[in-house]
Amino acid sequence: MNTKQMRESIVMAKELDVAGEFVYAALEKINKIDTYEEVSDIFFILYHLSVGIERLQKILLVVLNDVELDKIQDFLENIKIHSHKKLHNQISNHIEISFSSAQNALLAVLAEFYTVERYGRFDFFAYNYNDEKLLTNYIKKYCPDVPETYNPGHPVLINTDDIKDFLGKTIGRLCQKYYNVIKDIAPSKGIFAYELRPDSAAERIFVWDDERCSYQKIMKKEKRAIKELLIYLRNQDYGNKLLEHIGTITPLPFDSDAIQGYVADLCNKTVSIDLINEVDFMHKELGKERFERELQVDLIGDRYVSLDFDEDEWT
Repeated sequence: MNTKQMRESIVMAKELDVAGEFVYAALEKINKIDTYEEVSDIFFILYHLSVGIERLQKILLVVLNDVELDKIQDFLENIKIHSHKKLHNQISNHIEISFSSAQNALLAVLAEFYTVERYGRFDFFAYNYNDEKLLTNYIKKYCPDVPETYNPGHPVLINTDDIKDFLGKTIGRLCQKYYNVIKDIAPSKGIFAYELRPDSAAERIFVWDDERCSYQKIMKKEKRAIKELLIYLRNQDYGNKLLEHIGTITPLPFDSDAIQGYVADLCNKTVSIDLINEVDFMHKELGKERFERELQVDLIGDRYVSLDFDEDEWT
């Protein structure tokens, strides 16, 4: 491997890691929301998908073109665009890559959002929420008969499991098609741009081995793992120093009616403001005991703290 190949491998592998983080963030947001109503949610989804998939396309173009040092500036100017369709066309000039109607339509949605609509809201006199319409119209086209609820003046699309599964499969198959081409072609050129950081978002995105390539299934498995851990923590009360430590701490008097909602948030990797405020209030009520309790609580979940020692050794 020469210096050019080494540099290309290292930099493009890191760029692949970045692309995976952006796509994964969008998928997590899709999994969390209940409706397609909030502008901030829709912008977040479209923006992160746009950036992640665009970067994936450009990594593939780097590998396909195998650019020499004296041509790099011309190449960079050629890919300095934000149209996912145009980038895909550049890729198609080198290789045959087949996308479904839904995948091609998604590229068109992202291109429209990233080149036009992400700036549209700053023209606040003319802004008409086209980014929201871009996503919801796309979903309705490929997920017919989706349910809606009604807020004053307009219908709101409900984010059903069918929608999550459709988006997960469409995004999953699209990303894996690009990644698989990178993985197939790069080694023959002495480039190892396909290498992924272990346990990273990119690894989950690009090498998910489910035959349906459904990212929604990844999210379901993550939720299931959290729930199984909660079951273990609730029922296992011996043989584990962490659980023994937790058992020495008196629980706070939470509102039992709120627990299911708190757990639902945790399964979505979210800590609700209500939970934060409730704990903060109860800690303030502890008075002088607050400092000692916070020290005990801080030990929980700190991977650099070992509770596996005999207290007699320290006396």
